[in-house]
Amino acid sequence: IAIGDIVVYKNAKNNTLTIHRVTEMDDDTLVTKGDANFTSDEPAKYSDVLGKTWNIFGRPARIPWMGNITMFASSFTQVRSN
Repeated sequence: IAIGDIVVYKNAKNNTLTIHRVTEMDDDTLVTKGDANFTSDEPAKYSDVLGKTWNIFGRPARIPWMGNITMFASSFTQVRSN
């Protein structure tokens, strides 16, 4: 994981999945921010990160409308805590 990567992590604040870009990193946590958001998210532990985007020709792969699918699915279920 590096600054600028787009990651998926379990958001401890509301127990959902968040897909945002990494803006800061330290030894224990990383900070993300949605591209259309004005403020950064609360720091997340590296252990909460579930994955990151694939890059194709140096750019993140895109699946149009995936965010809508994620929002729809999360309205029926929440991520279970370990």
